[in-house]
Amino acid sequence: MTCPGTISSLVSKEVLGWSQAVAVDPSEVLALPASVRAVVKGKAGVTPKVFVMNPSLSESFGAYNHEELLGKNWSAIFKDAKAGVRSAMSEGTFIQAGKVVKIADAKIEKWQSAAGSAIEAKLVAIEDDATFVFETAAGKTIRTTADKLSEESVTRAKALATE
Repeated sequence: MTCPGTISSLVSKEVLGWSQAVAVDPSEVLALPASVRAVVKGKAGVTPKVFVMNPSLSESFGAYNHEELLGKNWSAIFKDAKAGVRSAMSEGTFIQAGKVVKIADAKIEKWQSAAGSAIEAKLVAIEDDATFVFETAAGKTIRTTADKLSEESVTRAKALATE
């Protein structure tokens, strides 16, 4: 039998490929917002439990317990949750946490990383003044933080956000 710690580690690696993971100790559940506690109570079983929610914690896209995670077929396990998140994002109903500045009429430009590599994409949003959201010509969304972009790219992106 796989121990819960191993499953937690494996699930975190999978989820981080398309989302952000937040760990909550069972003793901290009462500190969660009431809507989140309701989702947590709806999924019985041993730890770990995985809940896929939007950043504002107002909508749940899936809940999984230890037994469900034992299969380790992540693409099948998280298929519905990923589809729900993708759909909500494309429909504009995926409620973001904090401030989001959307860039109107963005054009594809070359953006430089701090490491020296570059991508050609359009800047579509800046979230919480720290996360830059780009969209490539192929429609792929790329999220990155200011520390991973060159200073010139960060300055240009912030200038576009204030226009």
